[in-house]
Amino acid sequence: MKYRNRIILLIAVVAASVGIVAIVAGMQPERTVTQSTDPDSGQPVSVHAVRPAAHTAVITALGEVRSLHRLNLTAMVDGRIEYVNPALRNGAIVPAGEVLVRIEQSRYVAELATARSLLAQAELALLTAQREAEDAARGWERSGRALENASEFVLRQPQLRVAEAERAAAVAQVALAERMLSDTVVTMPFDGVVLTAGPAPQTTLVAGTPITQVASVEAAEIAITLDDAQWQLLPADIDGRTVRIVDATDPAAVSWAGTVVRVARHMDEQSRQRVVWVQVDRPLSLDPPLLPGKFVSVEVPGRDLANTLRIPESALTNAGLVWFVTADQRLYSVRTTALFYTGGFAVVPPPQDLPENGGNEGNFAVAVAPNNSFVNGMSVSPITTGAGGLQ
Repeated sequence: MKYRNRIILLIAVVAASVGIVAIVAGMQPERTVTQSTDPDSGQPVSVHAVRPAAHTAVITALGEVRSLHRLNLTAMVDGRIEYVNPALRNGAIVPAGEVLVRIEQSRYVAELATARSLLAQAELALLTAQREAEDAARGWERSGRALENASEFVLRQPQLRVAEAERAAAVAQVALAERMLSDTVVTMPFDGVVLTAGPAPQTTLVAGTPITQVASVEAAEIAITLDDAQWQLLPADIDGRTVRIVDATDPAAVSWAGTVVRVARHMDEQSRQRVVWVQVDRPLSLDPPLLPGKFVSVEVPGRDLANTLRIPESALTNAGLVWFVTADQRLYSVRTTALFYTGGFAVVPPPQDLPENGGNEGNFAVAVAPNNSFVNGMSVSPITTGAGGLQ
């Protein structure tokens, strides 16, 4: 009896399992399998149509904006500060010639007066020595003797030379005293901006004590370094060329104009590069202002390069390959180097070794976004995404 019950239980379990499987199978969506009817259809590839044309080179380099002049003003004389310009504050713009700091002058006024007094005495002594020398010469001649036979001591020439030297020393001392008196007044050397706040009034200074740091606002310079390949793209008359300056962190935001003012006549011994200096006049007066210390990208117009291709930057791989799609819709890679980059495009030489059917009436199809699955001769289905390279 027990054996029969076991058989019945086993049959029930099997039946229930079959039912569950049937239910689950009925819940699965129906799959439709479609097989390509074209055995030669290739991988879809986005291509860009280009053809050889002349393109003006654009040499791009990074640099930092620097004021044309930047000075550390220091005290040239000792003394107590009796006046500080209220504008001597960080960020203030001060015109040329305006007094920044004045040091108490009484000591230097007295020293100048003393020097002038000594000069007056030296001039009197010189006049006396000259008169005595003249008298000595006339006395010698009255004696009937030739003047050339008289000694210098008789003619009082050594005394005259001493008087002349003492007057020269007194003149120099007056000039020094005048200079020290003028150094008690520190003025702005040019139209500039204050970079560090000045000292407080009544501060006692000694010669060499820093007072403030200032930078000119008349012009700013940007030094950019170019390698030999970039230098070859420059025109011969680069001096005076207008260049475009953009914010290195946001090139699309704003731009400024600058002028090439000079170039280095030698290569740097370490980098083997040459420097080009770009100047921007009145940078703080521009809208928006071009601030010193800003990191910028400078675009210098170069020579016209004939018979070149302008392709999307993405079409040039990190390995230096450009993938072309031939007329029979197959991939063909060419190793190349960009001559320059501009506006999201790379300008490269045209391929010289494509198959005979590689071009179509001088036009080329370039794969916009090549990937690791690309191999030479691979059949593809090109999808034209643009013809920005056609001109």
